[in-house]
Amino acid sequence: MHPEFIAARRTCLSVLEGGECPKYLNIMLAEKEAEEYQQFRRGLSKTGILQLLKEKPTLGYLFQQNSGRLTVGKLIHILKPEFAEAGTNKRTAEERLYSSFVKYIRKSAAGQRGQVTLEKILQFSTGSPEEPVLGFSIAPRVNFAAINGDFPTASTCINQLTLPVTLKNEDELFEKFDMAFMNNYFGLR
Repeated sequence: MHPEFIAARRTCLSVLEGGECPKYLNIMLAEKEAEEYQQFRRGLSKTGILQLLKEKPTLGYLFQQNSGRLTVGKLIHILKPEFAEAGTNKRTAEERLYSSFVKYIRKSAAGQRGQVTLEKILQFSTGSPEEPVLGFSIAPRVNFAAINGDFPTASTCINQLTLPVTLKNEDELFEKFDMAFMNNYFGLR
């Protein structure tokens, strides 16, 4: 099998499973005569994607690069917090921490946290800098825990961001966030 054929099949399966859409797909779908393009189209045909796009051209948006920028509201909507039981001291501490996290997200969006962007926060949390067209197969969430090292950690396999409830000082907390989100610190030592 030609590499282009294999690449097209992998691309289709990745996109269908909610993966990031490759930026080159529109070029490869154009009617070109080069052998590589023909092989790529054969791979798309083998998975049924090419026929589907010919029959329903409006589905082409699924294969377009995401043009919508990530916003504060969208990121907060994507990263759902999981709080402890209402009325507990733990819940109060988690809500205070989550409020600081939302403040941090807003400062990042405004460019007040150096090079930390909303996309970097999402990528740290989920492994993807943008929301897939069909959404995440596992809903991203924010968890709260007393973790060693006081850094946020992420489990990208389950789209879970864990925030440390041990830090009380917001400036120190934001510095730890900066370090984690800029360096892809996943809690590894």
